[in-house]
Amino acid sequence: MTNTSSRILFYVGIILMISTVVLGEFIQDSVETLGMKGYMEAGPEKNKFFMLFFSFGFPLGIGLVMVASIMSGLGSKTTVRWFLAAAIAGVLLTLIIHGVLGTSHSPAYFGVGGVTIMVLIILYAWYWSAYRAGLEDKLRRASDFQAMGYLSFALAAWNLCGVNSIPGLAMYPEKMLTLEPRFFAVAQLKAVMAFFVLGWLFTVIGIKQFVTASKTINHE
Repeated sequence: MTNTSSRILFYVGIILMISTVVLGEFIQDSVETLGMKGYMEAGPEKNKFFMLFFSFGFPLGIGLVMVASIMSGLGSKTTVRWFLAAAIAGVLLTLIIHGVLGTSHSPAYFGVGGVTIMVLIILYAWYWSAYRAGLEDKLRRASDFQAMGYLSFALAAWNLCGVNSIPGLAMYPEKMLTLEPRFFAVAQLKAVMAFFVLGWLFTVIGIKQFVTASKTINHE
């Protein structure tokens, strides 16, 4: 971080994310016992605050970290505003979806979303091939690691579909009770977590190598 404002914003974002995780550990047992609504209604007023903070603290923290990174990375005021707006929109997106699309199960919504993701993955692979061919060797390796990260995210998305639809049936609790596919859903979620970890690991390695390679190229 190159300036005080971006550094402060960066640390505030980190504190928000860590605080959300710690709060989750603190309220987990109560929410598992009472449910979200029961927890908010049964206890003192602070329970509502805790639940709201748990729901929105982490995404807000991520947004602040990204905005701070843009500020530190020579981003223009317009770019910073756009990222700030995107961060706020990301925090509010859950409420917007609840209000506009409702809370009932919608196979069509998930089906259209899944097909859209598939098309975007294909388009990414097509354009990445052309982008990769034009890179210098040192930058090409960095791009390869980032692409491995995106591949991991794509695999995570596919396995997550298996949890919620067939054969995990997590979106159909009555069928889960009858057919007992919970073992598969749990195993799939473990795979999803592994792919998410790998995705972020490869992405970080890729961007680190890109920074290192760029500095080397600039000095040549």
